[in-house]
Amino acid sequence: MIVLRYLAGLFNRAQVRLFQFSDKSTIWRYGSLLVKNNHRAVIIRTGLVNESFYGVTYDISFPCPDCVEQKSSEPWQFSSTLVRRAIELNSPSIQCHRLFHIASVTDLQAVIPPDSKSNYDLHLEQSVRDLKAYKQNIAVDVVFLYPPDNVPSDSEKLTKIDPRQIKDDLAKHGLKVWSPDSMCEFKIENHFLIIKEARFILFGISSELVLNESNKNLYDAYQTIQNFLRKPIIPILFGMDKRWQETPLGIAMTDVLYIKMQEKKRYELKMQEIIERLQHDKTKNEFERLRDQPTDVFISYCWTNSYDAVSKGTKSTSTSLGWGDPRTLKDFLEQRDLSVWMDITRLGKSGVLHDIVQGLKKTKVVIACVSDEYTDSDTCKNEFLFAKNTLRLPVILAVFGLGDKW
Repeated sequence: MIVLRYLAGLFNRAQVRLFQFSDKSTIWRYGSLLVKNNHRAVIIRTGLVNESFYGVTYDISFPCPDCVEQKSSEPWQFSSTLVRRAIELNSPSIQCHRLFHIASVTDLQAVIPPDSKSNYDLHLEQSVRDLKAYKQNIAVDVVFLYPPDNVPSDSEKLTKIDPRQIKDDLAKHGLKVWSPDSMCEFKIENHFLIIKEARFILFGISSELVLNESNKNLYDAYQTIQNFLRKPIIPILFGMDKRWQETPLGIAMTDVLYIKMQEKKRYELKMQEIIERLQHDKTKNEFERLRDQPTDVFISYCWTNSYDAVSKGTKSTSTSLGWGDPRTLKDFLEQRDLSVWMDITRLGKSGVLHDIVQGLKKTKVVIACVSDEYTDSDTCKNEFLFAKNTLRLPVILAVFGLGDKW
């Protein structure tokens, strides 16, 4: 019995077709002995086949970017052969033959599968640009999620507040608001990035959210946003049913400030409350973003050495005020394009110690405004020792005040 194992190549196909003429005792993977009418022939696989067969020819086509942007139903297709020819001729652009757009050859080259290092670089630049554009397109101010059960029927519109009206009114205030097309089919894994990038989350709370099995995906989304993404949620309460308060969600929200959207006649007042909450959180977020930014310089100083602080009520000593003010030093450095961490602009609500530690961890150099008062302050000494001994940051000493005991 002869077992043939062959590859799907031209030579092996010929072997199979000519098998009836083969000397069955003399056949191998790379050759056969053929016998017919007392004539014998040996066919052997050599490099001739590979030299004569260059494989399947193909070309790559891709649509005109401007046609795609204009959502043309029949965009013009550029071929990679044409693009490569344009590259060889140093042509900066190619014209679309359908709507006569002018396409950049460099942009088109970035779409062709790369075959060199330079093409890989172009692909990388194109991918980064696309990711930035995608992130910008998905960036929204508010994500608004609510149980579909809380959308009033036609007979209830006079007495119940429609969540969709809230979305429309927020948009009228210049906010970009996103809600899924279908709350019933919503799954957070399909919209994870847009929720993660949103500045604010409004979430409709009601007994239907917790008790209706059809809203399980929404309820799970609430838990994910709060516990995994750790994004602050502004709860909007719908409906008069209070059973949700007896559930784990209600217990977890005992100390949470929510907005009651339950009475139609108080709608305008409650909308104003939502806007104020968003504006307050916006200011808070911007402050936190500023506080968490890396800096070039961290200024460690004692308030009693600052003329500005003393003028606002800080008690001075006989040696605390010299010719300079650490807060003036901050202004001097910022005028020279250096970012500066100073407590008057960077301390938030996370706690003084926490903010100081984070500020030191994210700076490049520390200026210690030493003085007699500085060395008498436990806070100042801890800042200095943490920067010098723990973080091993470079420390520049700047002498303030009139004392010399430090």
